[in-house]
Amino acid sequence: MLKIISRFNKALSLGNDLSKLIPKTTPAVLPLHQLTKKFNSTSVTGNKLMEFFDDKKNWTEEKVKHGRPWTLDELRLKSNVDLHKLWYILHKERNMLLTMEEIYKQKDLPMPSHERIAKVDETMENVLGVVEERNIAFNLLETGETKKLIPYRRYNSFGHIQYYKPREYLVPWYLNRMWKLKYHYKKIPYWSKFYSSLNRVRLRKERRKLVKKVDYSIHKVTEKHPEYAENKEYLREYFEKKYGYKPPRPYHELVRKPAPNELPKNIQERLHPKKQFYDDEF
Repeated sequence: MLKIISRFNKALSLGNDLSKLIPKTTPAVLPLHQLTKKFNSTSVTGNKLMEFFDDKKNWTEEKVKHGRPWTLDELRLKSNVDLHKLWYILHKERNMLLTMEEIYKQKDLPMPSHERIAKVDETMENVLGVVEERNIAFNLLETGETKKLIPYRRYNSFGHIQYYKPREYLVPWYLNRMWKLKYHYKKIPYWSKFYSSLNRVRLRKERRKLVKKVDYSIHKVTEKHPEYAENKEYLREYFEKKYGYKPPRPYHELVRKPAPNELPKNIQERLHPKKQFYDDEF
């Protein structure tokens, strides 16, 4: 009996010691929406669904103050972390502008400063362009190749020059029978020379018609405005672009597979833009 009483007293003393470790005031249980408030929004205010709408001050304004889009030169100075943050901010801004555009359409009202959407889209395109440039530069440094599938022109089985876009196939090209029939990978078959000669004759006739049309337009403009006779080169360039005339090129330049380290055409135009020597509103 004495042993049982001694054990009971030890249990009571141990319980008193443990009670000191337990706080007297337990924290209140918060609701779920308050616990998740810090994680479902990246903004400081945490306006939740109201972030899809513009500021209430701009609802009744005719024009909203806004800036210009980010240029490529400015974005090239940013780090990858800054570009990622900017991309997320642009996404939120674009969602807000598209929501406001839909609301104004439903109410048959003009949206104030509608050009903001175009400026956000332009900035997002520039961000994607800078990221693409950095990926290509990294691949060139690591492997010496751009790792880009660049479209090019090549001969098909009929001997015609066709626009070809490389892509992945489930079957390798040397086992793909349909691919071999469509894009002849060896010497062009002899029977295709007849079709290719007829195609060249057709292209020459079409090109001759466009040349006559360009010459006739230049003659009419210089006859009506003699002061433009000195700028016939600019006039020819303008009308060739207007009527879609392209001078003939050698076949070895047309049919050429791009090198592994060759840059895509859009990046080449971005790095080396062409100068236009004429006015489009002429």
